[in-house]
Amino acid sequence: MGPLLSKAVAKDLPPWTEDQFLVALDHGFQRQAFDRVKNLLSALRDAKTAAQLWEMQGGLLEAVLWAQEYKSRSKRFLERSRRGKPVAEIPQSGSWELEHRIASRVERQIRSVGDCLAWKVLSCRRDVFFVLSQNENPGSSYGKAGLMAEADRADAHWSTGHFTLMNDLTQSVRIGDLIIFTPEGPKLSEVKAGDHHRREQRERIRRALQTLSRERPLDVGGKPHEIFNATTQLSTRMDCLSAALAQSKTSGFGSVVIEPGWLVMAASVFPVHRPDDEDVGQQSDKAKQDALVEPGQHVLQTIWSWHAWDYQDALVAGVPFGAFPLEPAQCAELTCGYSMYRVYLRSDVLDQEFRRVGFRTRWSLPTAGSSWKGTETVLEVYRRIGQGYRGMTISASGLRHCLYELVQPRRYAHVVREMFDWSTKPFPARAMGGKSRLQIGQSTMAFSNEKAVWFKKPKLKE
Repeated sequence: MGPLLSKAVAKDLPPWTEDQFLVALDHGFQRQAFDRVKNLLSALRDAKTAAQLWEMQGGLLEAVLWAQEYKSRSKRFLERSRRGKPVAEIPQSGSWELEHRIASRVERQIRSVGDCLAWKVLSCRRDVFFVLSQNENPGSSYGKAGLMAEADRADAHWSTGHFTLMNDLTQSVRIGDLIIFTPEGPKLSEVKAGDHHRREQRERIRRALQTLSRERPLDVGGKPHEIFNATTQLSTRMDCLSAALAQSKTSGFGSVVIEPGWLVMAASVFPVHRPDDEDVGQQSDKAKQDALVEPGQHVLQTIWSWHAWDYQDALVAGVPFGAFPLEPAQCAELTCGYSMYRVYLRSDVLDQEFRRVGFRTRWSLPTAGSSWKGTETVLEVYRRIGQGYRGMTISASGLRHCLYELVQPRRYAHVVREMFDWSTKPFPARAMGGKSRLQIGQSTMAFSNEKAVWFKKPKLKE
């Protein structure tokens, strides 16, 4: 699984105060963004033809330019105010620093809708999504000739009957400017103003295509990164997230015990009946106490999803909130931060499933009050192969991905076992401590039926 929240934390961002948090969510710009996100996600869910997808992308282009124009203007006014120069406008939030921070969050939210479009037209292929994310964030396209050149080229392809995805409208698709959907399959294309193609960009496209055709491993940070497509089918408990979100929409807080030791909690910023903060705290403590208490067991947990938009590369290569099998309004509330959720899972629940598929385990749990970094090893699973043991490590980012997507622990253990068995063939064993052990490089795994899970219309309970 790839990283869920980010590859890089946004620079120099102090923690949000409660007042700033409420100002941000009540800001007119954020409220307008919510309406745009909800309408775009509804259009995407309803789209059944290429023409409907093309129309939705046109609305997305307008929304991205709208968000980037305000972000650019707020940055310009912020720089003027820092230099002590007068600014004609008065920021609604009270400061241009906060105004620019809100604008940056909104732009990421809008572009995450672009990720939803890409996720859908690429048939929810996690491996493709991950490979095409391996580039630097291109930044804002507002006011640049390149974006208009890309739009013109996309129009030209559409006039010949080929839907074309504009990659700069997404956060995650960072290799190539366009993906043209032809009868022979999707094709990456690079477009530059004046039709000038740079060698470096062409080389990135070539390497990406070689990776997707399994001719070479992906290079991530100078190290080979294997892509594994499992036969194990994905199964999640998004129904429990939906139920928790519905509870929170009414009373401000909701929680569902998925099974003993596995809990999802949700909160709504503007519920129908606003509770006292003390009541929410007591409900949260009671939910955790009832579901998670087990002497000697560590609890794996995520941060509240609202924090995602404080990251420069928010949700890159992960399933965007708008693709979750929830009602479009719930997806929009998650995307814009009006609702949020957090997942808890006792380590023994996951440990039991790993042992069920034949692994022994070794956990590297943090001390009280500390947490893992994304690349740090959380767990090693190993089993006897021949005369020795071979093991595979799981990082913090991989487990967070599993938690945020509410993947069934049993299915997660099965896909890890399947990947382990696959990896013992291409990777040679080497002697370590007198026993044969396997040192496996970085890797990303995808379930076999992702398309059947994401964007699925939730079942209405009677």
